[in-house]
Amino acid sequence: MKNIKSLLSVFAMQAGNYLFPIVTIPIVSRVFGPSLIGDLNYYVYIVTFFCLVIEYGFGYSAVRELTRNPDCKSDIFTRTLISKSFLLVFSTLVAIFIASRSDVDSSLFIGCYVLVLNSYFNITWFLQSTGKVFLISILSIISKVVSLFLVVFTVKDKSDLVYYSYVVNVPIVLISIFSFLYFLFVFRIRIDISSKSIKEGFLNLVHSFWLFASKIAATLYTTVGVVILGYLSTSYDVGLYTSAQKIIGVFISLMSMPLSLILFPVLSKRISSDLNEGIGLFKRIFPLLIMLCLASFLFIMFFSDKIVSLLLGEQFKECIPLLNILSVGFVFLFLGIVIGGQVILNLGYDRQFVIMQVFVGVVSLIFSFLFLKQYGAKGLAVIWSSSEGVVLIMQFIFIYKKGVFLLDINNFKPGSILKTTMEIIKK
Repeated sequence: MKNIKSLLSVFAMQAGNYLFPIVTIPIVSRVFGPSLIGDLNYYVYIVTFFCLVIEYGFGYSAVRELTRNPDCKSDIFTRTLISKSFLLVFSTLVAIFIASRSDVDSSLFIGCYVLVLNSYFNITWFLQSTGKVFLISILSIISKVVSLFLVVFTVKDKSDLVYYSYVVNVPIVLISIFSFLYFLFVFRIRIDISSKSIKEGFLNLVHSFWLFASKIAATLYTTVGVVILGYLSTSYDVGLYTSAQKIIGVFISLMSMPLSLILFPVLSKRISSDLNEGIGLFKRIFPLLIMLCLASFLFIMFFSDKIVSLLLGEQFKECIPLLNILSVGFVFLFLGIVIGGQVILNLGYDRQFVIMQVFVGVVSLIFSFLFLKQYGAKGLAVIWSSSEGVVLIMQFIFIYKKGVFLLDINNFKPGSILKTTMEIIKK
């Protein structure tokens, strides 16, 4: 019954993640148009970088620690919160400097920066490790419903751009603060602020550095790439690219969220207790994940014109070739999330994982500076997709050299895939 409840919770949350952009993107894109969307998303991607700094990879490291040390909830929670506090102060100081610049729309930037508080108070990592998927889904749905209501009934014309940034972000932050306080009480978490815990919070940053570095490295060809595009090109190009990327993001969220909420904690436990059993479980599930990924890719490729027309409107026709290019990167990214997040990190190869990400990230960053001024949004789409492909190839080679063989032809037989699917549904 617990597994059924978790499965239904994930589906409910995915419905929220899927429906929210499907409803809001058509409204926002038609009201603001490519250029204003570009202005907004330029700041959104800068703020996304700050959010990554505050989250610092705790979605992996803290979950891994909690699943293996379930009796140390308060200590792990305290260390993580103190670590986040250091990062929040640092990020806010940098954000104040950015907002004070004359070429920055400070009102719009602050409206976007509010979202970093969600990263600070977000305890999804804690609930995930304790198996409270149902609670995660309820909170996610509530915040999206409130934001959806405000967007649908209040965003009417181009002058509402700053207002829209607050409407989308403030409900999410308020829900995060409420859930943070509520679950401190429910789980009886004791936050012990002392010189010892502050020291442990700082050391926690050191120990989780490689996971954080992997997140930052990935942003070199995602988030930072958009910022460079905005600097070298036009708001119009930024609007086209980020709108196409947002559609890809819907598919990524739809595919990857069940993995991070259910599969990652299970594999972490299996691999820590029995390496062969954990890898065996992954190898049985992998062919099914590949099939789902390719089905999504083909859907995007064949219906890209209709997807753009329906979600974005006629002003965004130039997004169609971008969406087709990004759909290739979507396949590489999803498989990279599966192999990197579910195998390499669970095996403890954090440092090697980061080195791969950093190498590809630096190369893509160089290409961005060299070609984005000339090729604009299409150039960034090619760089992003190519980068994801190179990362995936490097991960496969690394795992193979470590003696871990993920591809078993027997698991790709229709009968085996059907059996695995039925087992997952049954469980």
